[in-house]
Amino acid sequence: MDWNKIKGLNEILGKNNISSNYDFNTAPYTWEMIKNFKGGTAVFTNPSTPIKFGGTPHKLCI
Repeated sequence: MDWNKIKGLNEILGKNNISSNYDFNTAPYTWEMIKNFKGGTAVFTNPSTPIKFGGTPHKLCI
């Protein structure tokens, strides 16, 4: 993963409600955000390139 391709992402990943299931260090933070979610809008993205277990982000939406 090249987090530096998105300006500023590397500095905020894992805090301020920004996380990734594809990063070992921030995946637990994703779970914390889901457990504490009280409603509103949650945004989940999907990789645009083929990736192993590409459906993983969608499983969180169920």
